[in-house]
Amino acid sequence: MVLLGPDGQLLETELGSQLSGVRPREGLYQISEPPSDEQRVYWMERARAALEGLLDEPRRHLVEIGLLSLHADVEDVPDEGG
Repeated sequence: MVLLGPDGQLLETELGSQLSGVRPREGLYQISEPPSDEQRVYWMERARAALEGLLDEPRRHLVEIGLLSLHADVEDVPDEGG
C-alpha cells in the first residue's frame, strides 16, 4: 500500500497481504466531487514514482554497502550461495 498526500508526496507505505498496521485515514470522505481526469493521472503518476522508488531501495542499499555497482544489471547481484 502506498499512501500519498494531496500534493503527491509519499506519506506512508505498508508491505503485506494483511494491512492491519495501516491507520484509518480521514479526508477521503471530504472529497465532495470525483477527481478530474487530470487529477487522477497526476495521482497515478505520483503513486508510480513512489512505488518505483520503494522498489529501488534494495538496489541502493547494495550499492551503499559495496555489493553492487551503480551500473550493474540486476543479474549481477551475487546470490547468497556465493
